[in-house]
Amino acid sequence: ASLSPAVIAKIRVLFQVYEEQEVEVLDVQQQVGGYDCGLFAIAFATEWAFGCDPNQAQFDQLKMREHLLECLQEKKIEHKEEVSSLGRFTWRVQTS
Repeated sequence: ASLSPAVIAKIRVLFQVYEEQEVEVLDVQQQVGGYDCGLFAIAFATEWAFGCDPNQAQFDQLKMREHLLECLQEKKIEHKEEVSSLGRFTWRVQTS
């Protein structure tokens, strides 16, 4: 994926990134539709917070909103590894 020069310029201003520093675009799971960008932003930030690679994360988008609500109600976010129905690892925040 690549960013337009205008987007890169805005990122540099926002994060005070100097010209010689690079902006890296991660190859992460893309959301379906236009309403869950906040959920994905929180999920990717959680991946980083737990020391995991967001590039390897696969989320069940249909369950994310309900799950985030449960996490907020419980005031607890944990990271749990689960095997998805596709047979690969799914990383997501999970309450106990």
